[in-house]
Amino acid sequence: MPNRGLPSLFLFALAGAAVAQETAGPAPTPASDAHKAPDAKPPTGRLDQNQPLVQLLAESLRRLQTAGHRDDALEVLAELGARERGDDLAALLRRLGASLQIDAATMQAALEAVRDAVAPGNAPTREQVVKWLRDLAVPELRADARAGLLRAWRSALPIAVQTLLQERNAVPMRPAVVGDLEALVHELGARSLHRSRRFDEAMRRASLGTTGGTLIADYSDNRVIQVDRDGKVVWQMNDSYGPFDAELLPDGNLLITEFSAGCVFEVDLEGNRTWMFEGLQAPHHARRLANGNTLIADTQGGRVIEVTPAKAIVWTYDVQIRPFGCERLPDGNTLIADGLKDRVLEVSPAKKVVWEVGAMNLANNVHDAHRLPDGNTLIALWGQGSVIEVDREGKVVWKVTQLRSPSSVQRLPNGHTLVADVTHVHEFDRDGKIVWEMQASGAMQARRY
Repeated sequence: MPNRGLPSLFLFALAGAAVAQETAGPAPTPASDAHKAPDAKPPTGRLDQNQPLVQLLAESLRRLQTAGHRDDALEVLAELGARERGDDLAALLRRLGASLQIDAATMQAALEAVRDAVAPGNAPTREQVVKWLRDLAVPELRADARAGLLRAWRSALPIAVQTLLQERNAVPMRPAVVGDLEALVHELGARSLHRSRRFDEAMRRASLGTTGGTLIADYSDNRVIQVDRDGKVVWQMNDSYGPFDAELLPDGNLLITEFSAGCVFEVDLEGNRTWMFEGLQAPHHARRLANGNTLIADTQGGRVIEVTPAKAIVWTYDVQIRPFGCERLPDGNTLIADGLKDRVLEVSPAKKVVWEVGAMNLANNVHDAHRLPDGNTLIALWGQGSVIEVDREGKVVWKVTQLRSPSSVQRLPNGHTLVADVTHVHEFDRDGKIVWEMQASGAMQARRY
């Protein structure tokens, strides 16, 4: 919004002209209808924030009285409160409110939206806001951090939202931090409903990285969810058609592979699809690479492709494969889970197969594979109902069996293994014992963050 800083006398001169204009025309509204602005037309569309200040304030007051437009008006008033001199703006609002016969409750909401503005010289820096967010995780610093965020909420809130969405590693999203942020959002809700909703959603998206949170692509229910350690759904996105895979990106967006729709897309905080690659044939898997490109297992298309943000295909491997999973290794090679020949192969950038474990060791539909830090490879065998770990020679060094149809695997930092097994998600310890599980309708992928 443009800066509309104006001298006090000029504000009141404008107010006088505006009041005269607003009150001219029809007779004053009877006292019984004093809660309505005289002859006000039903508001339509978003507020035009480029109109003169007094007209913008008058329209905001009117919209505060109309269901469906309050959030827009409150946001504009809060922005003005942060930019104009708070006392002058409050006085101007009172004068307009009296002229327009705005009811007391609406005036109170408007004044609360503009008051407590932080003077430009006292606004917190980004570094200070990030420090407050970090300090929420430190018991002895938590009270001061909360007080700072509440005191400077109007300036701090946009910085906090941006930090949680775009710089996930800047703030440790441990459960204690998430809990404090939820309480903070509740307090802020009384001051700026629109902004607190945005902050709340930013916090929920950021909390996907909280220790213990598990992200699940649920194909049968057409949704992507996050569950806590108790299996409770704490976040979900329903706008997906047959998701087979979901990856949480560093900026808080999600990369989702839609098997049924034949596409891979990225979705932002607001639910907007910010990037999409279509024309695929039953894709199972996709990963965002460090260079910003996206690696996709185009399963029934018989290829693994690397796609740029501009949707140009810059690398393809399509030599007799039906890829169910793929990942780019640190040395630039690509690991592919091939269900056509029941094998896992490692392919160089020049498309040469440099390692393979094949049908003699594996059987029945290889569905996912991940290279472990020690050089071993973790593999899900869908048709065999098992998960195995093999060394560089293809020898099985660990396994779990008697699963239904495992489709994804992840080795956790504690040495346990997370498995998406359609109707369940399991966590196994090194002895093959289930230490955590939850039921699902159609879990095709699960990942602990």
